[in-house]
Amino acid sequence: MPLLGVEPLVNAFKAYVLANAAAKATALNAEYADSVALTAPVAVYISERQIASVPAYPVAFVMALRERTDVWSINGAGGAQTKPLARLRIGLMDRSAAGDADELERKKWRYARLMKELLIEAESADALAGHHLGTGEPTFELEWSDNIVSGSFMVSGFAMDVEFNHSEAKS
Repeated sequence: MPLLGVEPLVNAFKAYVLANAAAKATALNAEYADSVALTAPVAVYISERQIASVPAYPVAFVMALRERTDVWSINGAGGAQTKPLARLRIGLMDRSAAGDADELERKKWRYARLMKELLIEAESADALAGHHLGTGEPTFELEWSDNIVSGSFMVSGFAMDVEFNHSEAKS
């Protein structure tokens, strides 16, 4: 198996979010049927530097945190059996009027659900460049950011770290 880096995984999930987030946001808006409306991310960033100056919201991010390749067998012909592992930080940031902290909190929770569901659907559709969630049942541990007041807006979001492994075929 060729040594694939984390880049194909990041690119694949970024493309999946851009292609499917609008439909997922519409479905969640219909399910909740209240005044808190989700919209698709206007962009998906892959580096912290891009997040430092966001021109429009909401924005998603998919960043590589760690990559590890375990080699457990090397043959004389220069081949190796490997088990590549990757950890990504996936999240989303949005803003609302400075006085509407409750709406922003609800958006944050719902966007977290949106991103988790997209991730599970992408894995089920085999749309993650040969990568799969963890080594068993996926676990999502989310970190909520505090609401930050910036001028007449409040910005908030969440991040989750997710582990992936790579294999030629789903197990």
